[in-house]
Amino acid sequence: MTSQTPSEKPQRFALIDFIRGAAIIGVVIYHFIWDLRLFRFVVTDPAYDIVWMVSQKILFSSFLMLAGVSLVLAHGNGIDWRGFWKRFLILMA
Repeated sequence: MTSQTPSEKPQRFALIDFIRGAAIIGVVIYHFIWDLRLFRFVVTDPAYDIVWMVSQKILFSSFLMLAGVSLVLAHGNGIDWRGFWKRFLILMA
């Protein structure tokens, strides 16, 4: 497995970053509307309104997809299991 030198920057994918940013903004808006409904500032109910229900599914699916894409991009050469378990044990200590 090759390691990067400190001067090398990993390649960024603008489309992935854009989709990730759009998903984050969408989730913030969804939760903001949910809170507005909780405090009775809006009439629509995200739990039962079809537009918000579809938005919820799209946002959830995009997060799962982006998590998978990010894992593949981060570990394209394989997972460093030794480093993984070392970090895992540090977190659990």
